[in-house]
Amino acid sequence: MDLSPDVYQIAREILYRDGIRSHFQLEMDFPMEDYWAIITNWENITWVMDAIKQEQLGEQIRRLSFSTGTTLRERLMSTDAATHVLVYAVLESPMPAKMYEGTVTIKETAPGKTFLTYDAVYIPKDGVDPAKLKASVDLNFTHRVAWTVATFKK
Repeated sequence: MDLSPDVYQIAREILYRDGIRSHFQLEMDFPMEDYWAIITNWENITWVMDAIKQEQLGEQIRRLSFSTGTTLRERLMSTDAATHVLVYAVLESPMPAKMYEGTVTIKETAPGKTFLTYDAVYIPKDGVDPAKLKASVDLNFTHRVAWTVATFKK
């Protein structure tokens, strides 16, 4: 979904007003600044579960390929180094959602420990049961929590 900035802002307002929300949080034994450096390098996919390849498409847009054979296209919307918040939008994916935006927030809880919060908001495609989509996203998040904690340890 490539929209002009004005149209995207209107769509984003609808997303945040009407969208379904999913959330996970975790604490990992990994330094916050190291994790921030990984996730804000848009060419680095080591923090994306099951991603095996990425291709930069310009304007902070990348295409990710996964071990499952699926691909998605996403845009880095913003990063804030002061608050350690990263926001991205999924532009194309096999997920049955019209719009999807993810927000990653990290905080240092102790030296070498990072608390990660991930919030997603999304709107199902026409004909998709919202409860089933949320259940699917939440199940994926459960797997991502375990994978992230196991992957990012120092």
